[in-house]
Amino acid sequence: MHYFFEAIFVAFYITVLYLLLLPLKIKNILIFFFLLGFLKHFLAYFLQIHSYYCNYGFQCNRDNITGLSRMAVFDNVVSQSILEGLSFLLIGPFVFFFLQSQKMKILFVFVLGFLTHIFSEWIGLHSYFCHTNCIDVPLKRVDVSL
Repeated sequence: MHYFFEAIFVAFYITVLYLLLLPLKIKNILIFFFLLGFLKHFLAYFLQIHSYYCNYGFQCNRDNITGLSRMAVFDNVVSQSILEGLSFLLIGPFVFFFLQSQKMKILFVFVLGFLTHIFSEWIGLHSYFCHTNCIDVPLKRVDVSL
């Protein structure tokens, strides 16, 4: 059930990215969806969503974590971001083309984010992600107690 909540978070995250990309007015829908998928994965690295997932993700556990260097992980993130951009390029534009209202487009992006996360979980991409991207360094925790 934990992956269901992760998928909802991912759906909100990609919807926010979609809304942030709209003002750029990228006319080519293929470039737009590639960029959306690429940025979804790439920015998650810099926002430390990957670190959170490595420590608490449904498919990740301390047994899967390798001793990769940060540079090796960054190289993996870039190549995986390109692949994620291509996957969004294959799925998104075909459905998006038929949607007329902006509300339906936003809903589609939300559903796309949710379903891609669930599908990735189902076919084992998240286990592979944990094995290739999680560094054996604990996530920094911030003490917010007063």
